Amino acid sequence: MQSFQLIKPCFALAPYIRHYWILQDDSIAPVSERTLPIGCMQLVFHKGKQLLLLGESELQPQSFISGQSVGFSDVMSTGRIEMITVVFQPYAVKALFHIPSHLFRGQTVDTDAMEDVELSDLVKQVTDTSDNAVCIRLIEQFFLRRLYTPAANQHFSFVGNSLFEQ
Repeated sequence: MQSFQLIKPCFALAPYIRHYWILQDDSIAPVSERTLPIGCMQLVFHKGKQLLLLGESELQPQSFISGQSVGFSDVMSTGRIEMITVVFQPYAVKALFHIPSHLFRGQTVDTDAMEDVELSDLVKQVTDTSDNAVCIRLIEQFFLRRLYTPAANQHFSFVGNSLFEQ
């Protein structure tokens, strides 16, 4: 069985988050898709099996931030799919992660590489929670805290091979 849900964010997050989407597919047979750029950064949580990036012959990270894409990607399922994706407004990432969005352009950044303890905690909570409505609430609480708590520690952070500087 396959299901797809599109969920609007709470009113306070609407200027920063365009929407959430949840995809579930219990298909045993591999499914391949071509993904097209949408002009927005995304935060992806794979709660099921990760997708295989066919061009690079590697699995997507379990959770990652996808910068603005510069081209299409071909992906294939590797088992049961359950994923939650946060689609940000084009200008929102700086306010939510305190990193300029242009530094993510064309990159897939594993959330572990972000060296962000609160983000790592969110990933664990979302991964460990079976109810996707609760997951969306956890994600919204995380981003509301980010918006209303000053950035305590703005610093240099290594992400992949890039140095992100605030």
